[in-house]
Amino acid sequence: MGHFNGIFFAIYKSSRVTGNIISSLVLDYFAWTSTTMISIFTCIGLCGTILLCMLPTIASPTQDDDCEPSTRMLTALKVLALDKRMMALAPVFFLNGLQQGYATSEFTSNFVRLSLGSTSIGYVTAVFGVVNVAGSYAIGKLADRFDPVIGHAVGYGVLIVSYGLSYGFDVVQCDKQWALVVVLAVLLSIGDACSTTLTKGLPRWNVQSMTAKVLGQALNSVKAFSVFTIYQSGTVSASFFLLKYMR
Repeated sequence: MGHFNGIFFAIYKSSRVTGNIISSLVLDYFAWTSTTMISIFTCIGLCGTILLCMLPTIASPTQDDDCEPSTRMLTALKVLALDKRMMALAPVFFLNGLQQGYATSEFTSNFVRLSLGSTSIGYVTAVFGVVNVAGSYAIGKLADRFDPVIGHAVGYGVLIVSYGLSYGFDVVQCDKQWALVVVLAVLLSIGDACSTTLTKGLPRWNVQSMTAKVLGQALNSVKAFSVFTIYQSGTVSASFFLLKYMR
């Protein structure tokens, strides 16, 4: 499960690398307009949609559990969301959303843009993405051999160091502190890789192992994953609006 999560998120997050390299080349190197950049991304998105349409059709499900009506599915999600084990994991889900919100909003605007300028955001985010891709794969591979709690401890330790550096060092307009910004990007990326890769596996590990032993019943891991995504997405959205009041 950990190896699969690592491969999935390594591929998924590689889009952050290519996207930011393209935006930096278009806006900085070639000095083209934002309209051109949007057109390029639109064409890439259309190509992805065409490839998606070419995927083979999945066979229709035959099990009753896969054909649940909407009301029953929503009820199952509600029951799972209120489960004590999921509630115990909720702070981890919230922290994962908050740290992603910080990396993509406050860090980008108050460190990268302020110190290096808007044209350098793509390069720094590309570094963030490269480390994220490599970290996601490595952490996912190690997660099957070691206790995921160790990976979480490493990730949270790295995040604490990055937040400490963020508070301990000041940046001013166009002071070009490349070393500080890149180090922060690398640390935040490692923390994000640990948090995302391992946290998204927690609901499935929790459901597939602990529930079978403690409750003697199997809960749908897809529903557990959905509950986690709701927690995470809601926290990321809230962070964009609330982090500015915590400065």
